[in-house]
Amino acid sequence: MVLGNCGAGKTTFAHELAKLTGLELIHLDQHYWKPGWREPSPEAWKATLKRLVEKDAWIIEGIYVEELDIQLARADMAIFIDQSKWTSVWRVVKRWVTYAGEVRPEMPEGCEEEWDWDFLTYVYNFNEEDRPIVFEQLAEANLTFGTHIIETEADMKQFLKAYAYDF
Repeated sequence: MVLGNCGAGKTTFAHELAKLTGLELIHLDQHYWKPGWREPSPEAWKATLKRLVEKDAWIIEGIYVEELDIQLARADMAIFIDQSKWTSVWRVVKRWVTYAGEVRPEMPEGCEEEWDWDFLTYVYNFNEEDRPIVFEQLAEANLTFGTHIIETEADMKQFLKAYAYDF
C-alpha cells in the first residue's frame, strides 16, 4: 500500500515501485470516481475495494481513510509518503494548472481536473486530521514487511534502490 496526503507523491512513487516489482498497480481513484466526479455509494465502494484486494499481489496507490481496514487486512507492507501540508498543497495546485480541463492518466474518464476549494481544504488539513488516524491504524496492523515512512525525495530513491534487489 502506498499512502499519504493528496499531492504527496504517491502516484509517482507507486509507478516506480511497480516498474521494479512487476506487480499490478491499482490506482484507487480510478475505481472510486465516476464520470463528473460522482461518488459511489459506501456499500458499492466497499464491495469494489474488497474485490480489488482479493488479488494475490498488487500495489495499491491512494487513500480512503474510512476503508483503510479493508486494505490493511490483505496488505503485507505499507509505505506512507509523509510530506508537509505545504508541499502537498503546492503539488495539488501545480497539478490543477498542469491538467486543467484534462483527465490525469491515473484518473477515470470524465473526471477532468478542476479547481475545488473543499478539496484544497482537505489537503491542507490532512496532516492534522487524517494522518493521526492513518498512523494509528498502521500501528495496529500486522504487516509482514511493516510500515515504511518516506519523508524526502532522497528517502524515496533510497527505498526504491534497496527494494529493487528484493523482487
